Amino acid sequence: MLRNCRGFFLVELLLSLSIWMVMTVSLLPLYIHVSKQSLDIQQEVQATHIVYEVLQSYVIEGAAEDKSITREKFVFAVTWEKESDGEPKRVCVNYEDAFQRAQEKCERVK
Repeated sequence: MLRNCRGFFLVELLLSLSIWMVMTVSLLPLYIHVSKQSLDIQQEVQATHIVYEVLQSYVIEGAAEDKSITREKFVFAVTWEKESDGEPKRVCVNYEDAFQRAQEKCERVK
């Protein structure tokens, strides 16, 4: 049985390895994109929490000041938009997402 083997094992091995390489190379960018999207969603949730925490502290303390907040290695800039009489009209949290795009999460002050 071994006498009839003419080297097909090496060809089959190379063929299967090349198929695995093509599958890996095609799925790797998808994995990277999905992991960046996961990080982006995490940042968006953090920004939403910060917006509501800042609004809650405004209702309790009455202080509306611009500041920068760092949470879990992310930097969020809190800015207030004020009306002509000086009363805050809305609060915005600006941050840079995982794709290096500027994002903004805003909420009106009621």
